Amino acid sequence: MSGTEPNADDWSMSDQRKFIETLLCERFNLFLVVFGATIAGLITVTTPQHLFVLLWSATIIQFLMMPTLWRAQYKLNILLEHIKMISPIIQLSLQKDLPKDQVIAGSLATSLGLFAPSQS
Repeated sequence: MSGTEPNADDWSMSDQRKFIETLLCERFNLFLVVFGATIAGLITVTTPQHLFVLLWSATIIQFLMMPTLWRAQYKLNILLEHIKMISPIIQLSLQKDLPKDQVIAGSLATSLGLFAPSQS
């Protein structure tokens, strides 16, 4: 084990925010992949029995994935609220990244569900 690896005590709030945002994006992207695979399967299904099995299995899989998305979003909301209490400057920097004509009701983190997160 090298000496450059961070341990759990070395994490800053920014590192935790980055981790949770990445986790949320990856889970959301997986959710979209499963949804896309379901749509692709619906296009290729030829019998009603296969259609029934595909729809029920996809529904069960996606309902099992939804709590993981909700939990990551909930943790991100808590983390961003904590960061806002610590530093109002960070809150301003989060809000200035939005276009001037874009209006979002509620907090920025809550509105992530309206827009597809992207990794950059």
